[in-house]
Amino acid sequence: MPFRPLILCALALLLTGCASTRPIDIKTIQHDELATIASALDRTIDEAYADPNARWHAGWTGNVAVNWFEGKNRGLCYQWRDQVYDGVAGDCADVGWEAWGLTINRGVKGEHHAVLVFDPALGSVQQVLSDQPTEGAYILDAWRRGRPDIYSLPDWLTLSTIRKGPELIDLAARRRGGDGEVDELLGLRPPEPEPEPEPVITPVESLLAE
Repeated sequence: MPFRPLILCALALLLTGCASTRPIDIKTIQHDELATIASALDRTIDEAYADPNARWHAGWTGNVAVNWFEGKNRGLCYQWRDQVYDGVAGDCADVGWEAWGLTINRGVKGEHHAVLVFDPALGSVQQVLSDQPTEGAYILDAWRRGRPDIYSLPDWLTLSTIRKGPELIDLAARRRGGDGEVDELLGLRPPEPEPEPEPVITPVESLLAE
Protein backbone atom coordinates (compact mmCIF):
# COMPACT_ATOMS: atom_id res chain seq x y z
CA MET A 1 0.00 0.00 0.00
CA PRO A 2 1.41 3.48 -0.86
CA PHE A 3 2.74 5.55 2.02
CA ARG A 4 0.10 8.29 2.01
CA PRO A 5 -2.89 5.92 2.14
CA LEU A 6 -1.20 4.21 5.09
CA ILE A 7 -0.99 7.55 6.88
CA LEU A 8 -4.65 8.19 6.04
CA CYS A 9 -5.70 4.91 7.60
CA ALA A 10 -3.60 5.52 10.69
CA LEU A 11 -5.02 8.99 11.22
CA ALA A 12 -8.55 7.72 10.77
CA LEU A 13 -8.01 5.13 13.49
CA LEU A 14 -6.42 7.64 15.83
CA LEU A 15 -8.90 10.46 15.31
CA THR A 16 -12.19 8.59 15.11
CA GLY A 17 -13.60 8.25 18.61
CA CYS A 18 -16.53 6.38 20.10
CA ALA A 19 -19.28 8.75 21.23
CA SER A 20 -21.24 7.69 24.31
CA THR A 21 -24.43 9.29 22.98
CA ARG A 22 -26.01 7.14 20.32
CA PRO A 23 -28.28 8.36 17.53
CA ILE A 24 -31.99 7.66 17.63
CA ASP A 25 -33.03 4.16 16.58
CA ILE A 26 -34.99 4.86 13.42
CA LYS A 27 -37.26 1.88 14.13
CA THR A 28 -38.53 3.55 17.30
CA ILE A 29 -39.72 6.76 15.60
CA GLN A 30 -43.46 7.15 16.13
CA HIS A 31 -44.08 10.66 14.78
CA ASP A 32 -45.09 10.63 11.12
CA GLU A 33 -43.31 13.90 10.37
CA LEU A 34 -39.96 12.73 11.73
CA ALA A 35 -40.40 9.34 10.06
CA THR A 36 -40.83 11.10 6.70
CA ILE A 37 -37.68 13.16 7.29
CA ALA A 38 -35.76 10.06 8.41
CA SER A 39 -36.76 8.29 5.20
CA ALA A 40 -35.58 11.28 3.15
CA LEU A 41 -32.28 11.31 5.05
CA ASP A 42 -31.74 7.61 4.39
CA ARG A 43 -32.43 8.15 0.69
CA THR A 44 -30.06 11.13 0.60
CA ILE A 45 -27.16 9.15 2.08
CA ASP A 46 -27.72 6.32 -0.40
CA GLU A 47 -27.73 8.80 -3.28
CA ALA A 48 -24.51 10.40 -2.06
CA TYR A 49 -22.66 7.08 -2.05
CA ALA A 50 -24.11 6.18 -5.45
CA ASP A 51 -22.96 9.44 -7.08
CA PRO A 52 -20.23 8.55 -9.62
CA ASN A 53 -18.85 12.09 -9.43
CA ALA A 54 -18.11 12.02 -5.70
CA ARG A 55 -16.43 9.71 -3.23
CA TRP A 56 -17.95 10.25 0.20
CA HIS A 57 -16.16 9.53 3.48
CA ALA A 58 -17.25 9.71 7.12
CA GLY A 59 -15.76 11.36 10.17
CA TRP A 60 -12.12 12.39 10.32
CA THR A 61 -11.39 10.09 7.39
CA GLY A 62 -13.38 12.49 5.23
CA ASN A 63 -11.50 15.50 6.55
CA VAL A 64 -8.16 13.89 5.74
CA ALA A 65 -9.29 12.59 2.34
CA VAL A 66 -10.56 15.99 1.21
CA ASN A 67 -7.73 18.07 2.62
CA TRP A 68 -4.93 15.75 1.49
CA PHE A 69 -6.17 14.14 -1.69
CA GLU A 70 -8.97 16.40 -3.02
CA GLY A 71 -10.28 15.09 -6.38
CA LYS A 72 -13.69 13.45 -6.03
CA ASN A 73 -13.37 13.07 -2.28
CA ARG A 74 -16.14 14.55 -0.16
CA GLY A 75 -16.71 14.33 3.55
CA LEU A 76 -16.09 17.61 5.34
CA CYS A 77 -18.87 18.25 7.83
CA TYR A 78 -20.24 21.25 5.94
CA GLN A 79 -20.30 19.18 2.75
CA TRP A 80 -22.39 16.54 4.52
CA ARG A 81 -24.58 19.31 5.95
CA ASP A 82 -25.27 20.76 2.50
CA GLN A 83 -25.87 17.32 1.00
CA VAL A 84 -28.31 16.44 3.77
CA TYR A 85 -30.12 19.76 3.63
CA ASP A 86 -30.62 19.59 -0.12
CA GLY A 87 -31.97 16.05 0.24
CA VAL A 88 -34.46 16.65 3.07
CA ALA A 89 -35.55 20.30 2.77
CA GLY A 90 -38.44 19.51 0.45
CA ASP A 91 -39.73 16.72 2.69
CA CYS A 92 -39.46 18.99 5.74
CA ALA A 93 -41.58 21.58 3.99
CA ASP A 94 -44.10 18.93 2.96
CA VAL A 95 -44.69 17.89 6.59
CA GLY A 96 -44.72 21.47 7.86
CA TRP A 97 -41.32 21.42 9.61
CA GLU A 98 -38.38 23.79 9.25
CA ALA A 99 -34.77 22.99 8.38
CA TRP A 100 -31.75 25.15 9.24
CA GLY A 101 -27.99 24.82 9.21
CA LEU A 102 -26.49 24.66 12.71
CA THR A 103 -22.86 25.36 13.53
CA ILE A 104 -20.85 25.04 16.73
CA ASN A 105 -17.37 26.43 17.34
CA ARG A 106 -17.23 28.35 14.10
CA GLY A 107 -13.72 29.59 13.52
CA VAL A 108 -12.27 27.86 16.59
CA LYS A 109 -11.19 24.35 17.57
CA GLY A 110 -13.90 21.74 17.01
CA GLU A 111 -15.93 23.56 14.36
CA HIS A 112 -18.81 21.36 13.24
CA HIS A 113 -21.84 21.71 10.96
CA ALA A 114 -25.11 19.78 10.77
CA VAL A 115 -28.81 20.26 9.97
CA LEU A 116 -31.46 21.21 12.52
CA VAL A 117 -35.06 20.16 11.79
CA PHE A 118 -37.94 21.04 14.08
CA ASP A 119 -41.67 21.41 14.46
CA PRO A 120 -42.48 25.16 14.30
CA ALA A 121 -45.28 24.55 16.82
CA LEU A 122 -42.44 24.66 19.37
CA GLY A 123 -41.85 28.32 18.57
CA SER A 124 -39.26 30.30 16.67
CA VAL A 125 -35.92 28.76 15.83
CA GLN A 126 -34.17 30.83 18.50
CA GLN A 127 -36.74 29.63 21.04
CA VAL A 128 -36.01 26.04 20.08
CA LEU A 129 -32.28 26.57 20.56
CA SER A 130 -32.92 28.18 23.92
CA ASP A 131 -35.34 25.52 25.23
CA GLN A 132 -33.54 22.50 23.71
CA PRO A 133 -36.66 20.29 23.79
CA THR A 134 -36.15 16.53 23.91
CA GLU A 135 -38.88 16.01 21.29
CA GLY A 136 -39.80 17.91 18.17
CA ALA A 137 -36.28 19.23 17.42
CA TYR A 138 -33.58 17.00 15.95
CA ILE A 139 -30.13 17.14 14.40
CA LEU A 140 -29.30 15.31 11.18
CA ASP A 141 -25.58 14.58 11.32
CA ALA A 142 -24.27 12.26 8.63
CA TRP A 143 -20.64 13.32 9.04
CA ARG A 144 -19.85 11.30 12.16
CA ARG A 145 -20.52 7.83 10.77
CA GLY A 146 -21.55 8.40 7.16
CA ARG A 147 -24.99 7.09 8.07
CA PRO A 148 -28.47 8.64 8.31
CA ASP A 149 -28.00 9.52 11.98
CA ILE A 150 -30.56 11.56 13.88
CA TYR A 151 -30.06 12.96 17.40
CA SER A 152 -32.31 14.90 19.70
CA LEU A 153 -31.07 18.47 19.91
CA PRO A 154 -29.90 18.26 23.55
CA ASP A 155 -28.16 14.91 22.95
CA TRP A 156 -26.28 16.26 19.94
CA LEU A 157 -25.05 19.25 21.92
CA THR A 158 -23.33 16.86 24.34
CA LEU A 159 -21.24 15.20 21.62
CA SER A 160 -18.71 18.03 21.40
CA THR A 161 -17.11 20.60 23.65
CA ILE A 162 -18.88 23.82 22.71
CA ARG A 163 -16.57 26.80 22.80
CA LYS A 164 -18.69 29.07 20.62
CA GLY A 165 -22.29 29.09 19.45
CA PRO A 166 -24.44 27.36 18.42
CA GLU A 167 -25.04 29.58 15.41
CA LEU A 168 -27.70 29.28 12.73
CA ILE A 169 -27.28 29.39 8.98
CA ASP A 170 -30.32 30.04 6.82
CA LEU A 171 -29.51 27.53 4.10
CA ALA A 172 -32.71 28.36 2.23
CA ALA A 173 -31.53 31.97 1.88
CA ARG A 174 -28.11 30.75 0.84
CA ARG A 175 -29.70 28.64 -1.90
CA ARG A 176 -31.40 31.81 -3.14
CA GLY A 177 -28.05 33.55 -3.45
CA GLY A 178 -27.77 35.16 -0.02
CA ASP A 179 -25.03 34.48 2.50
CA GLY A 180 -27.39 32.89 5.03
CA GLU A 181 -25.76 34.78 7.90
CA VAL A 182 -28.81 35.38 10.06
CA ASP A 183 -27.36 34.71 13.50
CA GLU A 184 -27.02 38.42 14.29
CA LEU A 185 -30.76 38.78 13.80
CA LEU A 186 -31.40 35.86 16.13
CA GLY A 187 -29.26 37.24 18.91
CA LEU A 188 -26.81 34.33 18.91
CA ARG A 189 -23.84 36.53 18.19
CA PRO A 190 -23.31 40.20 19.13
CA PRO A 191 -24.28 42.49 16.24
CA GLU A 192 -21.64 44.56 14.50
CA PRO A 193 -21.38 48.06 16.04
CA GLU A 194 -23.13 50.84 14.19
CA PRO A 195 -20.71 53.18 12.40
CA GLU A 196 -20.23 56.54 14.11
CA PRO A 197 -21.72 59.51 12.25
CA GLU A 198 -19.34 61.76 10.35
CA PRO A 199 -18.49 64.98 12.23
CA VAL A 200 -20.11 68.16 10.96
CA ILE A 201 -17.48 70.70 9.89
CA THR A 202 -18.60 74.31 9.71
CA PRO A 203 -16.71 76.42 7.16
CA VAL A 204 -14.67 79.28 8.61
CA GLU A 205 -16.51 81.75 6.38
CA SER A 206 -19.80 80.85 8.04
CA LEU A 207 -18.34 81.49 11.51
CA LEU A 208 -17.03 84.92 10.46
CA ALA A 209 -20.41 85.81 9.00
CA GLU A 210 -22.02 85.27 12.38
